[in-house]
Amino acid sequence: MADFNPIPDKTTNAALKPTAEALGSAAGTIFTAGFNLILTPLRKYNIRKEQELTDYANRIKNHITNIPVEDRDNSKVDLVLKAVDDSKFRLDDPTMREAFARLIANALNAKHNQNFYPAYSNILSNMSPEEALILKKIYKNTGSRVPTITPVSKDMNNLTSHKLSSRAYLFDSEFEISDQVNIKIDLLIHSGLIQVKEDAWLSGAPYAKEYKKFKDVAKLSSLVELIKPKEKLDFVQGYVSFTSFGSSFTKFIV
Repeated sequence: MADFNPIPDKTTNAALKPTAEALGSAAGTIFTAGFNLILTPLRKYNIRKEQELTDYANRIKNHITNIPVEDRDNSKVDLVLKAVDDSKFRLDDPTMREAFARLIANALNAKHNQNFYPAYSNILSNMSPEEALILKKIYKNTGSRVPTITPVSKDMNNLTSHKLSSRAYLFDSEFEISDQVNIKIDLLIHSGLIQVKEDAWLSGAPYAKEYKKFKDVAKLSSLVELIKPKEKLDFVQGYVSFTSFGSSFTKFIV
């Protein structure tokens, strides 16, 4: 490490310069120095490609320079550098670079950063790009909630039932049914970001429409062939929603 020089090349310097100017001289210098100190070793040993770091710096620059001057707040620059450090091994994917860039910018925005916690960058660092994308998809869905429905075969007396397929997630744009989606959802539940309810459902008109749409499709599908004699097709309705913690966290990265 004797020849380590924490000064990036001109490309990254050019990307960081507007960020430093946006934050002001002292905080900008601290941010730039910290960014370089944390990430340059990754460049040096080819753990991170130059274009990844430059793209990351540009994304941060774009989000910070879009904050109105009167709302820029550098009081949490130390936590921002922790976020940069937490991001260092996750920058190979553009989804993660964008999520971290938004997290950093929102931590420097006085309108948002009162609800910023150091754990947020750690949670993001342990998240896959696929988890981040589905979290964003839930957030963008109507009311930031997603109806769920599970087809079941139920006996005529409504005493017993068994699943005919995995739980379906009724996003505004499409149905999603797969074990891979369930794994992502389970991981987000484990992180404390979302919750899945199957003993209650959403009653608003947009949600009722999605439940009905799925039921109509299911009744004409091959699922009916799986129903046992003396049983009937039924559905368990539920929904996905954010926890309070998950709602706060997600607002920082979308």
